[in-house]
Amino acid sequence: MFVPYLQYTGGKGSYYTPQSFIREALANGFGRVVPRPLPLGTLIAFAKWRMYPEYKDSPVRPPLGDAFIFAIGKVTGWHVHPKTESAAVFLKYLRWKLDELGLIVAENPDLQTIVRLCGQYVVTNSTNIDPERSHELYDILMQAIEHWNSQSKKDERVSLRDFKWIIVGHLVWHDENTPIVLKNLPFSRGFVSINLDVEIPDLQTREVQFAEFQQYQKAVVNRKTDA
Repeated sequence: MFVPYLQYTGGKGSYYTPQSFIREALANGFGRVVPRPLPLGTLIAFAKWRMYPEYKDSPVRPPLGDAFIFAIGKVTGWHVHPKTESAAVFLKYLRWKLDELGLIVAENPDLQTIVRLCGQYVVTNSTNIDPERSHELYDILMQAIEHWNSQSKKDERVSLRDFKWIIVGHLVWHDENTPIVLKNLPFSRGFVSINLDVEIPDLQTREVQFAEFQQYQKAVVNRKTDA
């Protein structure tokens, strides 16, 4: 299967080691704060990065290094928080659009607290999306933004940057002892584009979730422990 994106899980002293990341993801699924959402069903690799020594004191940017992939996950949902009043109103419009198109199969208004090593937040307005049509969600989002902006005043328009995004999903492969090594990759706090083909089972997605969240609290890193 094709894996188009990679995300690093932090360096020495970060929230996660490969072991703790895998342990948490197997128990509760993964959740990653990202600059933008990925289409549902996308595979994403998780890795640690080691910079080549020649870049340590070099002004050349970005530095390059090896990526040690220890897990691959499948994106099955978005948790989103509006940063502005216009973004909050847009989310109501987006939910109406998803309902109109028949993508919503269930709604859960109950609050749910998500606790991870990297932080915690409260999920609200959780909506289950038809898994057979979940691949449509990203395009619907982008079309909805375009339509919204065409009908809105300049100060009411929105973009992906007006939301805080968390992608959630489950692991489809992991190996903390024998990672997949990709060479000459830059460091990034967002996504790194890769071209990786791996033989892993295409697991059927049973539940796809679109939800809002609030009260995000980032955890404090304890650099003396193996989190």
